Amino acid sequence: MAISKAERLLNLFFVLLNTKRPISRHDIRQKVSGYENCESDSSFERMFERDKDELRSTGIKIETLSMDSLFEDELGYRIDQNIFITKMIDWSSDERLMLNLAAAIWKNTEFENLAKIASIKAGNVTSELSDSDSETINDLDNLNYRTILQSLQNRSALDFQYLALDDSKPRNRKVIVKRLYRLEKYWYIEAIDIAVQVIKNYQINRIYGQIRQSQASQVEVNLLKSLASPSQEKKSVEVTTTEDSRLLTHITGGLVAGEDKISFDYFDAESFVNNILFLSSIITGINHDEVKKLYISKLIDYRDVLK
Repeated sequence: MAISKAERLLNLFFVLLNTKRPISRHDIRQKVSGYENCESDSSFERMFERDKDELRSTGIKIETLSMDSLFEDELGYRIDQNIFITKMIDWSSDERLMLNLAAAIWKNTEFENLAKIASIKAGNVTSELSDSDSETINDLDNLNYRTILQSLQNRSALDFQYLALDDSKPRNRKVIVKRLYRLEKYWYIEAIDIAVQVIKNYQINRIYGQIRQSQASQVEVNLLKSLASPSQEKKSVEVTTTEDSRLLTHITGGLVAGEDKISFDYFDAESFVNNILFLSSIITGINHDEVKKLYISKLIDYRDVLK
């Protein structure tokens, strides 16, 4: 699957941002997805110069530095990380206590998501972390994204706890990342699920706790070359219910599409249907034939089991 210009620019940005020392053009060509299709060195040079100029035109400062003090003509590139690091807000213990109290009061209401977002932005410690661990959610997010980017560069394996749409609790996944990308407001990784040897898409905000990195075997790395990208892409569906959609979106993860309609985005139809089965008593319509047939089939299966 061809890499778009926007995705190539994002890949270049992440590689330059996450290198501790200046990185050469040769290494950039090897590590940035989108440059591998350049037919010659000269075509890569032209593309790299255009991409570099475009990043700089957005206000991103790319440093050009000497790779070696003895050979000043060998240049490397990087982005100063300090420009993009946001300082944590210094909350007092009383302020944190009040925020946690508000979050507890708002639980299971329309304001639950707002409470969670406020708690995250305040830097509260997640329940998965021990009391002795001083990492905040913001720090953990930064650490996880850095681990993902490192995995992209060195082709290492990642282990993490992931809550899929049809899971009742997080399950362990071991993957090799193929690419990091964004769709609308969410970030995803496209990766090889090593257990089933299939390419899947994982929404990063559904990852629980810290992502662990380990060395991948050569067999596992070869899966990246042997497996094609998944044919399915993100799809949308509208579900009609008997209830006010504004009262349901905070528990379903969908978006209001009308007075009684909720819009959902999904990758896998079966996982999505499993996720909405608990709403069966109030669902009156689904505007996507494939999802509708699968949904009806699931309901029939459950009916037959209960006979």
